[in-house]
Amino acid sequence: MKKITFILVSILLFSQLSFAQKSNESQFVREGFIFGVAAGGGTLLMKDKGFDSESFGKMSVLNLKLGYMINPTTAICLHVPSGGHKQDDETRAFEASLITGQHWFTDRFWSSAGVGLAMDMPPFYEVNNDDPAFYFGAAASIGAGYEFWRKGRFAMDIQGRVLYGNYDVEGVNRQSTAFDLLIGFNWY
Repeated sequence: MKKITFILVSILLFSQLSFAQKSNESQFVREGFIFGVAAGGGTLLMKDKGFDSESFGKMSVLNLKLGYMINPTTAICLHVPSGGHKQDDETRAFEASLITGQHWFTDRFWSSAGVGLAMDMPPFYEVNNDDPAFYFGAAASIGAGYEFWRKGRFAMDIQGRVLYGNYDVEGVNRQSTAFDLLIGFNWY
């Protein structure tokens, strides 16, 4: 029930903010290369045969975005969302490398969708000399955001994202879904 409430509140927040804009505000110019970084938190659901885990309070840090504006309202990006979780008393990272399209429907409200490679592995700060386990598979993501602050070529936004990954762990298919709420800083 908490997951459904989180999703519904996020959708309601984004839809209300997107229409609460000033009509006399000058148009923000987006062109050329873009770079973004975001951090926040959320929840992670993981399921496979004999394994069912739910991790509330998951940190989602160092979410990176690098892209190019193909027109003033649409960008193509390499997006790398990440987040940590505990599994068998071990810290793991559920991440992805995605090719995404991001489109601004209004001057401040945007949505994105993409596909790519899902990864479940130790976070970079936990890899040691032992033989760590790395798992790879398919990933898909959808998201939406609202730019609440802009100055010059910089903008801060609040974003919601769903990341889905499907990969094999020691021969067993695992499906992971992360729901995140993030604060992002972007340069256009």
